[in-house]
Amino acid sequence: MAVLLGRLAAMVCVLATAPVIARALGPEGRGVTAAALAILAVAPLVVALGVPLAIRRRLAVDGTARADLVRTGRVLAASTALVSSAAAVPLEALALPGLDWPARVAFFVSMALVPLSVSWTIDANVLLVERRFRLLGALSLVHGLVSTAMVVGFWAWGRLDVSTVLYAFLAGNVVTFLVGLVVVDDRGGRVSDVRDVIREGCSLVAGQLAEVGAARVAQIAALPLLGPAAAGLHSVAATAGGVGAPVADAYANASFGRLADRSDHGVLVAAVRRGAALALLSGVAVACAAWALVPVAFGDPFTASRPLALLVAATTTAAGVGAVGGAALAAQRCGQRMSMARAVGLAASGALLVPAAAWLGVTGVALAMLVGSLLTTALILRFVGVSPAQAVPRPRDVVASIRELFGVQR
Repeated sequence: MAVLLGRLAAMVCVLATAPVIARALGPEGRGVTAAALAILAVAPLVVALGVPLAIRRRLAVDGTARADLVRTGRVLAASTALVSSAAAVPLEALALPGLDWPARVAFFVSMALVPLSVSWTIDANVLLVERRFRLLGALSLVHGLVSTAMVVGFWAWGRLDVSTVLYAFLAGNVVTFLVGLVVVDDRGGRVSDVRDVIREGCSLVAGQLAEVGAARVAQIAALPLLGPAAAGLHSVAATAGGVGAPVADAYANASFGRLADRSDHGVLVAAVRRGAALALLSGVAVACAAWALVPVAFGDPFTASRPLALLVAATTTAAGVGAVGGAALAAQRCGQRMSMARAVGLAASGALLVPAAAWLGVTGVALAMLVGSLLTTALILRFVGVSPAQAVPRPRDVVASIRELFGVQR
């Protein structure tokens, strides 16, 4: 529950800053900012090579080497600075055309400090394994609180632009990194098994990249494909339409333990139905709220984001329907199938992205992501042996899923 509350509170911070940024920068500035932040969100996963996941898995098996694993992870995180710094120049040239000089400097500095994000991601995984959920929830919240406070401060000062937004989010990373150093101690640890940790991480990173890439690729691609104004419309739609994502993910995580047993297929089917019920319920609620509130919160220039927000909500709902199935595959040690499903969906979206954008503009980008999400969910359900008819929720599944999500006993 603490983790869910932390994620929801972080989402509230995003929702609080998004209208401020959109109104201050307009569609063009919002589009550039969203693309830059999407790159900065994906970069830690790429340069980390799955090391945080490898450390989590090793700690779950043997916690006696905790200090050594944490120290090794932090040294490997620091070693990514050269790669992330070198990648900044081509990324800025290819994905962020037209940045002014202050924003370019802010982006380069943020890329150089990507290792801080890798480090606190490792800390978050350690807290998860050790079931220190309150600290994990707090760590998830720190970044949002710091970034939100700085965005609002720059706005009140009249200095909010693309560069200061990037610096605000960088400040959130720096503070979260420092908090991680305090709550996850590595005293007495030594660097060991570096090659084995990297090798194990590389075997895990593909699925994580596919999952996060599916959420970020459209924001990164929209700017060079469609220009800053259309990218700004899409970014607002992604923010408004994706609000329901933590709900289905939280239910999938809550169901993880009982999904490891393959012998009782009925338990899996019931869990998938209930996860689908939550995904549909939150998707409909988010779609209705987005249609009504986007012009109010973000301003009239973003009214055209409303249809896009409906498509994003549908994409999020489709992903939520498959979330329990993905958790089941992970629990049953079939992570490669889960990675395959996500990679196929991402590849389909990527293949459709350019022709769809050329034909339908920003609507085509949103449709391409929806097709990929539906394909991923269809493959996951097939891999776990649940037919589409079995995944359709019943009315009683809504109440049951809410009870299970919040740990309420009958």
